Amino acid sequence: MELAGELAVRLLDLGVGGVLGDAEDLVVVLLDEVLRAHRRPSFRTIGAAGGPAWDADGFAALREKVRADLVDTVVEVMDRVRKVLAAAYAVEQRLGATRNLAVVAALADIRSQLAGLVHAGFITETGYARLPDLLRYLTAIERRLDRLGGNPQRDRQQQDRIAAVQKEYADLLAALPPARRQETAVRQIRWMIEELRVNVFAQALGTPYPVSEQRIYRAMDDAEGR
Repeated sequence: MELAGELAVRLLDLGVGGVLGDAEDLVVVLLDEVLRAHRRPSFRTIGAAGGPAWDADGFAALREKVRADLVDTVVEVMDRVRKVLAAAYAVEQRLGATRNLAVVAALADIRSQLAGLVHAGFITETGYARLPDLLRYLTAIERRLDRLGGNPQRDRQQQDRIAAVQKEYADLLAALPPARRQETAVRQIRWMIEELRVNVFAQALGTPYPVSEQRIYRAMDDAEGR
């Protein structure tokens, strides 16, 4: 817990604690990532870190090695987070600078999407491994904004496709008991909808797997148990 406390202070020193939400939650994510990176027989992990330790000096050396691994992970996670925050800021700036009344609905949709992606505590919701995907979603928003003024009617048609899927997902969540809404299969649908946005508005960025409205509806049916 002493090391976790030091990490929390470090996060606050970096000036990101207030944006990311509860620093203790972020520390949990960082520690979890270290465990994932070292998921192997415990003796081998200790050996790689210079252990096992049989005396106070050996234990202190082993502790410092683990501390160094945690700091490296903090640096890597903060690099990913900073890139996300920079991209989100760029989107916010563009939204604020747009004065075209013909795209008001699109701007409202983007603001809603952005609020769902980057908010206090978003890193714990997104998870370390998905942070690069989050950056890609924000890049897709930029691509959408690039094209928006040229053909707002087409953008509206594409937005309507996304809205239809989102409504079905909202209905699914409302119909499920609260405990089931946190199941992996249910939560994954939320990210599938983000991938659909990439496919619709910025196809050149690519998606990690094929995605379409039909695939998402099938995932909903599977999650609901139909």
